[in-house]
Formats: sequence, C-alpha cells, structure tokens
Amino acid sequence: MFRNMNLQTRLISAFIMMGLIVLVVGWVGYDSTSRLSEHINNIGQNNLVSIEALWKINEGKTQIESSQRAILNLKATQADRQAELNRMDKAWEQINDGFKQYEPIPRIPEEDKLYKQMLQDWDKWKQSHEEFLQINQEFKRLGILNPFQVQLQLISQGKSNSPEMTAAKAAMDVFNKLSEKAKANRVPFEISSVSIVKNADNNREQANNSIKEANQDISQTKFWVLVGMTIGPLTAIILGVFLTKQILQSISGVVNIISTSGIEITATVEQQERIANQQASSVNQTTTTMNELGASSSATAQQAEAAALSSHHLLNLAKTGNQAVARTIEGMTQLKEMGVS
Repeated sequence: MFRNMNLQTRLISAFIMMGLIVLVVGWVGYDSTSRLSEHINNIGQNNLVSIEALWKINEGKTQIESSQRAILNLKATQADRQAELNRMDKAWEQINDGFKQYEPIPRIPEEDKLYKQMLQDWDKWKQSHEEFLQINQEFKRLGILNPFQVQLQLISQGKSNSPEMTAAKAAMDVFNKLSEKAKANRVPFEISSVSIVKNADNNREQANNSIKEANQDISQTKFWVLVGMTIGPLTAIILGVFLTKQILQSISGVVNIISTSGIEITATVEQQERIANQQASSVNQTTTTMNELGASSSATAQQAEAAALSSHHLLNLAKTGNQAVARTIEGMTQLKEMGVS
C-alpha cells in the first residue's frame, strides 16, 4: 500500500507515523507521571500526615498517663503536682492539634472504620481520665499531700482519734480511690493505644502500597520509554532510508528529464544558430546581389543616358536632314516650275 502512494503522500504518512509514535510515548509518560504524582501526594499529604497526627495523639495520651503516675507519688510536693497538671494541659493541646490535623484528611473506607473504632475507645479513655482529674481535685481540696505520713505522725503523737486523724484518713481514702482509678484507667488506655496503632499501621500499609504502585509505574514508564526510544529511531531510520531512495529516484528522473530537455534545447539552439548563420549568409548574398544590382542599375542608367543623348543627336541630325530634304524638294519644285515655264 505504501509503495502505491506518490512521494508527497509518503512523506506526509511518514511524518504522521512519527507523530503518532511521539504522541503515544508522550501520553504514556504523562499518564505514568500523573499516577506517580498521585501516589506521591497520597503518601506525602495523606499517609505521612495521618501517621504524624496519630503519633501526636498517642504521644500526648502517653504523657498524660505518665503525669497521672507522677501525681500518685505521695512524696510529690504541691509544686510537683501542679507541674504535672500543667504538663497534662500541654499534652491536651498536642492531642487537639493532632485531631485537627487528622480530621480533614481523606480516608479510605477501611481507615474510616478504624478511625470510628478509635474514637469510641478514645472516648472511654478520656472519660476515665476526666474522672481521675475530678478525684484529684477532691484530694487537692483536702490539703493533705501525704496522708499516710500524716497518719504515722499522728499515731506517734497519740492522736489516733483526733480530728486531724479523721481528715488524714479521709484524704487517704480519696488517695486510694485516685490510685484505683489510675489502675482502672490502664485498660481503656491500652485499648485506645491499640486503636491508634492500628490506624497508624493502616496508613503505613497504604503508604507502602503507594510506594509499590509508584515503583511499578516507574518500571512501566521506563519500559515504554525504552520501547519508544527504540521503535522511534528505528522507524525514523527505516522511513528515512526508504524515502531517501524514493526521493533520489524522483530526483534522478527529474535530472534525466532536465538533462534530456537540455540536450534537446542545445540541439534546437544549434539548429537555430545554423539557420541564423544561413540567414546571415543569405542576407550577405542578398546584400551583395543588391550591391551588384545597384552597380548594374547605375551602368544601365549611364548607358540609357548615353543612348538618350545619341537619340537626341540623331533626332537633331534627322531634323536637319529633313529640313535639307525639304529644301531640296522645294528647290526641285521651283526648278521644275521654272523648266515648265
């Protein structure tokens, strides 16, 4: 089919073919780049951000748990206890920041399910922690930081039944209640931690899958680019050689036509030159003949003029002769008349 086309159609077809190859390779590269960009955005803007936010939440919760244990230390001063409460407040700021960071991130159905479960476990732990703080406030109002030590002192002082002992026992009861609450708080704490870790692990798995898909896209892109880099130049070379032969053949035909036309033109010019030379010779001959005719005409004119002069002279002689004859006749007539008389 390609051989039946004229040269112009072949050239246009070759350029269209090369353009299609470039278009296909470019489209593959664009599609792979788009998918790779999507994977990178998913990892950088979703998974890593989610993991970072969940880490903030879990770390803040761990700091709160640590502060709870520090508050249970009977040797802690009022300043130490207040410092731990301040530490809890900062931990809550970090936790709230983590939730604000995590909430607007798009989630797949599986992650969304894990997040809902995490919120349920989180609410249970948060409620238990708030109950701990309420008990701690009650203990703080009693104003006895180390009720156990106070009781020992009162017993040693013989004040076992004193109001101070009653207050110390009440403070000890509240402290024991606070300690029990801290122990009970470990269960929702662990459950909530597991939910957070599961959610973080899910995001790590998503990130790993995105990385695998990105690597596959990169491999496919490399493969198709190599195919395009191989097919493109080979096609260009083949078409170039084929079209070059066709062009050379066409040029050779044109050159032959031009050469033949040149030879014919040269022959025609030579023929015209010969004709011109012949015409020039004829003109020269005609000129010579005209010159000869001119000379002959001049000689004839001279001869005619001489003849005219001779004729005129003869006419004069004839006239003179006629006059003489007339006079002779007239004389004879007179003589005749005289003789007769």
